This record gives sequence, C-alpha cells and structure tokens, in this order.
Amino acid sequence: MNNDSLSRAVQKYTAVIVTGGSSGIGSGLIAAIAKLNPSAKICNISRSEPKNNFPDGVLTHIPGDLSQPSQVADVGGKVIDWLKLNGGAGQVLLVNNSGVGAYGFAQDIPTDQQLTVIDLNVRAVVHLTQILLPQLLERGGTVMTIASTATFQPTPVLSVYGATKSFVFNWSLALGNDLKDTKVNTIVICPGPTDTGFFEAAGFSGKPPGVVETEQVIDVCLNAIAKGKKHDICGTANKLMCFFSQHLPRNFLTKEAGKLMRKIRHPDNVK
Repeated sequence: MNNDSLSRAVQKYTAVIVTGGSSGIGSGLIAAIAKLNPSAKICNISRSEPKNNFPDGVLTHIPGDLSQPSQVADVGGKVIDWLKLNGGAGQVLLVNNSGVGAYGFAQDIPTDQQLTVIDLNVRAVVHLTQILLPQLLERGGTVMTIASTATFQPTPVLSVYGATKSFVFNWSLALGNDLKDTKVNTIVICPGPTDTGFFEAAGFSGKPPGVVETEQVIDVCLNAIAKGKKHDICGTANKLMCFFSQHLPRNFLTKEAGKLMRKIRHPDNVK
C-alpha cells in the first residue's frame, strides 16, 4: 500500500499513545505515524525518552515503568490529562507495544523475573487499556497490541513470554468483539523475531533464524490500520509456520520448539 493511502488511514487519529516507544518497533511506529500525519500529537510511555527529533509539541514523553503495577494507574491518569489538553478532537490510537522476555529453563529463572514478564506483557496491557477505554469510547479509536508468532505454539526456554503473547492475542480478539457496537476497534499484530534489543535483554546469545527488520513490522501495523484488519502476522514464512502450528500435535510442536530454542541459549546457562 502506498504512502498516500496509509496517510489517509492515519489522518483520523489526532492522538497517538505508544508504550515502549523509546526503541525498536515502538520508536519506528512513532516516526512513521509522525511522517504520515504531521498534525497528530504523540505520547510515549516508557522508562527512557525516545531519541526521535520532532518539532516542539509533537511528542510528549511520560516516564514510567509499566512492569510495576503501582505505576500503571499513575501513568494512565497522566495520559488522560495529556489527552484532554493536547489530544485534539479526533480519534485515539493506543499501541500496546511494551514487552519483555525471560530466556532460560523455568527452574533457573528467578520467580520475580518471571512475574515481571507477566506484569508488563499482560497486566499492564489490560490495565492501561481499561484506564483509557472510556476516552476511546467517547472519541472513537483503535487499540493495537503487539503480540508475537510465539502466540501459536508453546515456547520452551521462553515459556512465560510465549504464554503472555497467547493471552494478549486472544484478549485483543475478544475485546474487539465486545466493542463491535462501539466506535472502538482492536488490532493485534504478530511479528516474528525482529531486529530490536529484545533478544539481548531476554538473555539470548544471538538472534534466532528468520529475523526481520523493524521497518517490515511497521508496514504490517500501518497496513492493518488501513485495511481494517483484526489481526495480522508479519511475513509469508511466519504465516505458513503459524498455520501449520495450529494443525500439528501439541507435543510434537513443543518438542521441536524446545530443540530450536536450546540452540540459541545463552552460553552462561547451557545445560
């Protein structure tokens, strides 16, 4: 889809809220939307401020660690205040992008670290969306959530991460059905392995096969908005993999996924 079509698709959003926009997919999406719709006001929620250079007044950074449940309500209140003062009168795009993984055998990963993955990938997504939902219902808008191809099969050595992505995928589809008679729609995007800082943060020794560039994921996100899709998977190979994942025996999938994940295990933790 050409830039003119994408630009028309995002013109309806006068306010864009992105979590985890300081790097990776979130940062790229902020830059793409600002280029396609220069009049949009953008709010980023993350621990560190994005390095994007925008004219004054375009981007507002609200610092917060969404993995800490006590901070989500505070951040949500600040975002509502920002919306009322700076968000214009058009629709709102909320992008639930923040996510983290803990890579290793479950018995070796501290419980607190596993719970942090759940708090950021699941609890914060649901909590922040619920806080902002009245504003979206009033103004109209879209809740976009970044899931993963890990949604579609068990992921040994990354077990909690994969399970959280399965949760938000199904939650997004169900939420969209709940909202079908309102002015709010939902989209869930499933990237495969993407060239961001995720792998290093999660404890990988390298990157898994089939890594795609962030720009490809951004294109899928924008096209999903323009075409009114409820969900999409990034890349033909990933779509085929996810299709077969849903038709193969669970035990077989788990075994094969475990073999793959162990091949890229961090050298300090190899067994």
